[in-house]
Amino acid sequence: MKIRSRLLLLLLPTLAAFLMLIAFFFYFNWSREILDSFKGRLSSIVLATADSINSDDIAWISEHVNDPDLTKNPKYLAYRQKLLRLKKKLPVHNLLIVQVEPVKEGEYVLKNEENPENEVHEAGDQETAYRQIFLIDVSQADPKLANQPGDFDFSETEEHLIYFTKKAFVTPIYLAKKTHERFMSAYAPIMNSNGEVIALVAADESTKIIDQKLSNAILVIVLGGIGTLFLLIITLFIIANLISKPVQALNKAALNIAAGDYESNIKLDGPREIVELANTLNTMSECLVENIDRLKESSLARERMYGEYECSLLLQHYMLQKIVDDFTDPYVRIRLISSNAAKNQNGLLLQIHQNGGLGLTLVEAKNAGFAGLFDLNKKASLPVDELGDENYIDCILKSDYKTMSCRIHDMSAPLVWSVDKNNYILPQNNDYSLQNQDMIFMFNTGLVDLFGTEIKVAAWFSKVLRHFAQDGLETIQIMLSNELDFISKKQGLKRNYQIISLQITTLQPLTNKKT
Repeated sequence: MKIRSRLLLLLLPTLAAFLMLIAFFFYFNWSREILDSFKGRLSSIVLATADSINSDDIAWISEHVNDPDLTKNPKYLAYRQKLLRLKKKLPVHNLLIVQVEPVKEGEYVLKNEENPENEVHEAGDQETAYRQIFLIDVSQADPKLANQPGDFDFSETEEHLIYFTKKAFVTPIYLAKKTHERFMSAYAPIMNSNGEVIALVAADESTKIIDQKLSNAILVIVLGGIGTLFLLIITLFIIANLISKPVQALNKAALNIAAGDYESNIKLDGPREIVELANTLNTMSECLVENIDRLKESSLARERMYGEYECSLLLQHYMLQKIVDDFTDPYVRIRLISSNAAKNQNGLLLQIHQNGGLGLTLVEAKNAGFAGLFDLNKKASLPVDELGDENYIDCILKSDYKTMSCRIHDMSAPLVWSVDKNNYILPQNNDYSLQNQDMIFMFNTGLVDLFGTEIKVAAWFSKVLRHFAQDGLETIQIMLSNELDFISKKQGLKRNYQIISLQITTLQPLTNKKT
């Protein structure tokens, strides 16, 4: 299966699921915002209308609500006309002034001629426990088509509580019993000079506007999701091509090398890992060319030894120096002090990993030279528990960087220096308690060979650290390098030394690590 097909097969379902999750998130938030905006608008309308109404006029209408000639009264008609003009300016379906009263058991909720099922209030039936009495209904321009003063209607929500709370109330969306339409209503109290609620201003609005806005939101989300998915598919195709073309070029170059064309130079533009692989193939080709040229000039054994030495340096670089150079962590700094002056060396492998914290494993090859490095490289992917009798130091910095635990096999224990106390930190059951700015030093057996014993190594470190630890890791690296260069020139190196030094810069928990 091609890389492009693999990318599409693996990433598209994940991306599609992620887009659906985002779509649901937007729909949920937009629907809530639309509903809150609708409620806020209705509440503002009834509050503003209630403030503009004269409570004395409403009291007068309430006193004459059962007067059969009330709808012909000029005062009533003038007040209704005033509310009608106001209603035309407002984005509401119905605008009414009502009173809410409890229904006694056995009484009709609606007038008998509008109540063919003879619906009366029964004890415990909360849906018919209250009814609205219309004072003014301006839902229709023609007074004959509107509810007449004194007519009854269901009180379908809890608007009767306004008589006690004296605060505006917006109902949830409900299904009207008479019209079977979905409505949302808002009520605001009309109070007299004594602060008593004498009537309610009611405004009804159909939820068709909400449904239309939600439909528009769904359409926007669907179109946006389709467009985003289309762009992602195009991006995946581009990325797959950027990867597949360099891989095909590497495949062709490897076949040329296998055919004996060692002098071909691979030049690629692409991801960093592929470019590094191309550079490694170029280095391999260069090593092969150099080995062949040297074999033509001198004996096979000598040129093979030299080639192994060059390749061992390159392999050691990738197993140690490159890992140190590529390591980035905002809370830990790492430096390498090494010497390649001696040709006799046991290779080192450094592994940095996450396993309940920041883990560092330093493994030393059993045998010297290229053969030992090659055998060590084959074990680079093995966990510590499967290294067998290899020489190693395995340390784990806990996630809060306050504790470091170590396992050691046939190598020297790491030295941990407290910058605050200006002395070594001794382990307790192989655990070290750490503080901010503490330094950790791990080294190979070549450094012990240079000084003679581990005690002398610790004493040498102590001499340098007591004077320069406060200046930071960079200063310590320079001072240790200068000291080792002087000692090496004076005594001569039997084996190469390698020192890995670390310094903790903070003890805050980590959220992002790149190893």
